[in-house]
Amino acid sequence: KPLACLAAANDEDNVKEGGQVDAIMKEKGNCYDKCHFETYTKMVHGWVNKGDLDDDSVKIDAYRALDFSKTFFADVLGEPGTPIESASAAN
Repeated sequence: KPLACLAAANDEDNVKEGGQVDAIMKEKGNCYDKCHFETYTKMVHGWVNKGDLDDDSVKIDAYRALDFSKTFFADVLGEPGTPIESASAAN
């Protein structure tokens, strides 16, 4: 299944664009075109779930990450109300 990595500036390089996780997904090949790697260069780890939303830059990037995630999950899993492929059927 496709993977999205929304990294902060201080996250390990292995989860960023061109990192180890990116390379593994590219090697698998079957869903790499749907994977997404993005680094939020002005954010620190945890900015989405525990960031200071009084800081406009954190608020903007947190909502941008959440909006992206909503679209990503809808694309990968289907729109709400759409039956999700069972794990056994996917293998």
